[in-house]
Amino acid sequence: MKQPLIIGIAGGAGSGKTMLSRYLEERAQPFHVRVIAMDRYYKKERPQAVAPFHGNPFEDFNRPDALDIHRIMEDVRNEIAGGQAHLLIIEGFLLFHFTELLDLADLKIYVDCPPEERLLRRIPSFAKWGIAEEEVSAYASFVAYRHAQYVEPTKWHADMVVNGLCTHKGGEVVLEWIRTRLSRQEENRDRG
Repeated sequence: MKQPLIIGIAGGAGSGKTMLSRYLEERAQPFHVRVIAMDRYYKKERPQAVAPFHGNPFEDFNRPDALDIHRIMEDVRNEIAGGQAHLLIIEGFLLFHFTELLDLADLKIYVDCPPEERLLRRIPSFAKWGIAEEEVSAYASFVAYRHAQYVEPTKWHADMVVNGLCTHKGGEVVLEWIRTRLSRQEENRDRG
């Protein structure tokens, strides 16, 4: 059974993690790639928080206890045990907060992007979620607070920091590293 190469991609909400994941997934052919997006693993009942300016309560998606780490780890272990993927990409803004995921990653990437750009990228989501314009600044300030509290301090876990304003350049470097590592693994498997 082959062990997949595991890449962990973290960074702030709207930084370009998903864009980088898709770039790698599309271009890592002929290798089989699986992506686990942590955004799909929120608990049904999420922690509640109060927006700092207007005091309205809302579900707080921006903290580690909002994620179901047990389900994430179960799916990661199943992917590893399945032996189908050559490359397993795990991406999520809180990824580096979880030691069990850090320990699995062969390469840890942090996608860095200015907060103003990250906010601009999230505005279409605000409309989709029904968040009124006046609530955006309050919500954004809370997201910024949680980013400073839970995401930014984990950046030092990264082996590489990629510029979120231009992920394709960093993606090219990562892709070359992936191809080299996977080709070497295939050669060793063929000899063994």
